[in-house]
Amino acid sequence: MHKDNGFYEHLVSFILKISDSRISIRKKTYLCCLINDTAMKRILPAFIILLISVAVFSQNDQTTCNLGFSFKISNNSNWGNNEPVVTEVVPGSPAEKAGLKANDIILEVNGNGTYLKPSHTIMSWFMEKPSEMSISIRNFEASFKPMHIAKDCRPRNGLSEAQLAPVFSFYSLEDIQDRKFIIPVKTTINPDADFFNYRTYDFAPSDVSSREMDERINSIFVRVLSQLGLKRDSEDPDFIIQTFYSYQNNPMFKTESPTRGTYSGTWRFDTRNNRMVKIPVFDPTQPVRIDDVMYDLEFGYRFYDRKFTEPGRSMLVWESEVKEKLSDNYGLLDYLEMNLPLILSK
Repeated sequence: MHKDNGFYEHLVSFILKISDSRISIRKKTYLCCLINDTAMKRILPAFIILLISVAVFSQNDQTTCNLGFSFKISNNSNWGNNEPVVTEVVPGSPAEKAGLKANDIILEVNGNGTYLKPSHTIMSWFMEKPSEMSISIRNFEASFKPMHIAKDCRPRNGLSEAQLAPVFSFYSLEDIQDRKFIIPVKTTINPDADFFNYRTYDFAPSDVSSREMDERINSIFVRVLSQLGLKRDSEDPDFIIQTFYSYQNNPMFKTESPTRGTYSGTWRFDTRNNRMVKIPVFDPTQPVRIDDVMYDLEFGYRFYDRKFTEPGRSMLVWESEVKEKLSDNYGLLDYLEMNLPLILSK
């Protein structure tokens, strides 16, 4: 930990919410267990009300209007500090149709600046106009982007089954699940870096011996970062990505270990086909015998500033490192194809 430089490290756990083949991943500071089907049936109505009520605002005594997103005032010095940041967007909602995404920073609401404004003031601006609202956002794609959100207004006390169907269809028992999993990522962040200033990137040069592997790993970065709005620029990048990795067999592994095969395995979300997949990785929260570990995997990446530092000098913006123990030969690339998108999305 680089305390003297104002850096900090933390262990990340992920909450994965799958809804209508869409996902959002949120950082949590606690561990949760999986919800079984019976519990799901009990909590589903409460979950729907919670998710949607944060985006429903009364216009008068007869009408409620749905916008379909939630936000919180950020205290993250790297992203939207003291500004509202979108935390969740309901699939199929007016907000999603307008192009709003999770982690967008809301700069204005109906022409009113949001910086240092409390949540209740910002929410009052949502109700100023009866049928629509205008906002301006900032993200990796744009420093200032206006958009209009048409409100979905319905009679407050007279919602018919036909009117409720479009809302509840996104949260049927068949297509919503709550999945919790842990990825043991150690992250070091430069607290003085404003991430929205970085829009382009490139990769550090590779050695001849590792070039083929590096290029395949880089292609995963390109795919995921493009989805976040970042673009590759080999001429004048805002930051450089440097990777490091190791995939080694464990010399103490014993094929005849009496406890081998007694572990439950680990589930992770595969963003390529939007489903949970069981992989041969030991649960990082559970103890494991050293002679049951077949391979040790390590992977990390660093983002170095190239936008504000002088040539020949380097400034670390972000570093993440993951170490996992494998029960079988999974392969570094197979691991990264599934897990790197999850790590980069946090």
